[in-house]
Amino acid sequence: MILAIINNKGGTGMTPSAPIRWTVRRGICAAFFLAVLPVPAHTLPPGHATDWSNRGFADRHLVRYAEADDANPEAVRRTPPEAITWYNLGLAHVTGGRDAEAIAAFREAVRLHPDYADAWHALGIAYANLGRTAEAVDAYRQAVRLHPQEATAWYNLGIAYRNLARYIDAVNANQEAVRLNPNYADAWHNLGFAYAQLARYPDAIDAYREVLRITPDRAVAWYSLGVNYTALNRYPDAVDPLRQAVRLNPDYADAWYLLGLAYAGSGDRISALECVGPLRRVDPARADALFHVVGPR
Repeated sequence: MILAIINNKGGTGMTPSAPIRWTVRRGICAAFFLAVLPVPAHTLPPGHATDWSNRGFADRHLVRYAEADDANPEAVRRTPPEAITWYNLGLAHVTGGRDAEAIAAFREAVRLHPDYADAWHALGIAYANLGRTAEAVDAYRQAVRLHPQEATAWYNLGIAYRNLARYIDAVNANQEAVRLNPNYADAWHNLGFAYAQLARYPDAIDAYREVLRITPDRAVAWYSLGVNYTALNRYPDAVDPLRQAVRLNPDYADAWYLLGLAYAGSGDRISALECVGPLRRVDPARADALFHVVGPR
């Protein structure tokens, strides 16, 4: 499997205000960070290759990387003009963590065959793995131009746009991904994140509810749903999603902290204080901060 790295560089910038005086003793002033999306893993098809190339691809699936590397250079030597051979060599490199070498191989594949959608997609992944995000966007755009029905390519394009803080473009790419695959939970999650960054909180809520329709045990999606309700000052609506988040992950410090604030914003001081203990077990400093906001005068 090939991993496209996601780098989440910031939070929502949300600063909810509580409607009752005792919850804002010195003001609720916190930025709630959406958690990193799950790292996507997907297999890029090898296409039609020579016997040596096919052997290399099979070896990779058996995690026999050394044999894969031996097989594919032999194929390059025997049939250098064949784009699929360079593509398979690139797969061996990227699977082995040699993304710079993978880029060179994939670039050769697309030079030989400019309409090779899989090679453009794989090239984008290798660029993304090295943090060369703008170049990843260019490669992914070629992939979706050539194969517009590939939901994963649209999703990876959305991740790249997200990492460049191009959130409108991220929305558009992930909308296309979920149009093609309505059960693509990671794409719905990425869509919700992009909506939140654009302060389109009702749309983010709808997207996270789709995530939870597909993967109801995803704690980060419950947390993200609570974050967006909190951004709208809908504290009572935030409580249940946050309770689900800490039920699924009792060590989720961000969720415990935000749950305490949501209870406070709902006027339930006792329940807010009850969040301090579990939070102290996992993050004493955050527990002190929460108690400072919701504790007695």
